[in-house]
Amino acid sequence: MAFEPIQSQWMSPAEAAAYLGCSRNFLDKDRITGLLGIPFSKLGRHIRYSREALDAYLKSTAQVTDMEECHG
Repeated sequence: MAFEPIQSQWMSPAEAAAYLGCSRNFLDKDRITGLLGIPFSKLGRHIRYSREALDAYLKSTAQVTDMEECHG
């Protein structure tokens, strides 16, 4: 019997960076500046990213790339 790894809703900054395809340093800077507003939570002294919130953020910032959608 094979077990699948538990996929937690909460990710560390390193896991969130891998999920988003950016560097951890990029996320650190965004937390400080708030420039892009990538959502995060602070639980005690730990920073965590919600998979659901990151998915919503990505969806809200998605750009149309399909030429058919661009030209109607």
